[in-house]
Amino acid sequence: AIAGSTLAGQTYVYVYKPDGSQLTSANLYYSSGAAVSKALALSNLPVSGTYTVRVTPSSGATGSLTLGLQTDLSGSLTAGTPVSLSLASGQNATYTFTGTAGQKVQVGVSADVLPGYTYFYMYKPDGTQMDYFSVNYSSGAGTNQTYTFSALPVAGGYTLRVAPTGGIAGSTTIQLN
Repeated sequence: AIAGSTLAGQTYVYVYKPDGSQLTSANLYYSSGAAVSKALALSNLPVSGTYTVRVTPSSGATGSLTLGLQTDLSGSLTAGTPVSLSLASGQNATYTFTGTAGQKVQVGVSADVLPGYTYFYMYKPDGTQMDYFSVNYSSGAGTNQTYTFSALPVAGGYTLRVAPTGGIAGSTTIQLN
């Protein structure tokens, strides 16, 4: 998580693997007004070891930013039982449930106040993505939405991944039906 950047102009944030090769990067732009925040997803790190983060501001830029490392929230979903998520800046959530072939499932999202778009990805038991939907929150009491997924293709353990794009802390409630 990269939060509260007030470094003037372009700032690049790089993440390097233990062998020194680049894993990913982010570009922030700040001119004036509200500080800039962003999240870099580092899920499925390719190797064990020490990773390096490098922050490179524009020439001569001064200011500050906060870097944080978050692990996913995780747990299991039970049909009909709401789960409240309180996500820190840059944090995602991964929840699992067991389904049967041909079963129809819905995911209800309520009181979503995660800034910007939040994506909800469904993964099959073999780990491949099955489907996704998104919720966009801009202001007010929160967004409510229900999404019906295609019939589950096989029996087994499914994963729902909640991935906010705003890079800012917030909350939402999900319910499997």
